[in-house]
Amino acid sequence: MKHHRGKLILISAYLVFIVAVVYLANTRQLFAPFFSWLHRTPGADKICHFILAGGFAVAVNWLLKCRPLGLTQLGTVLCLIFATLEEISQIWIPVRSFDLMDMAMNTLGILLIGPFAKKLSTERAHKN
Repeated sequence: MKHHRGKLILISAYLVFIVAVVYLANTRQLFAPFFSWLHRTPGADKICHFILAGGFAVAVNWLLKCRPLGLTQLGTVLCLIFATLEEISQIWIPVRSFDLMDMAMNTLGILLIGPFAKKLSTERAHKN
């Protein structure tokens, strides 16, 4: 039971972090001095998309207990839908801009990092 509560807290914290990043970006507060390195470092934005989306997929897949869906996992599909809709929504948000490369990096992160949730679940099952 302790593991389940810790897992839920960890996943919840990451999901709140993702929502906060999206909110701050939508309100132009993300690029406060702390995040100014994103603009100065070539490719940093794309790497962040890859890592954040991949972590999002790990968290959602882990939360959904790696429930299979076809050749992938339900969480992976849900994350792909969310990330795609979030990127497309930027077309209508004046302070944001739709970027196909951001969408590509989100997709790659979800597809390449997301499956690690299964490895986390498998390793945890073997320890018990």
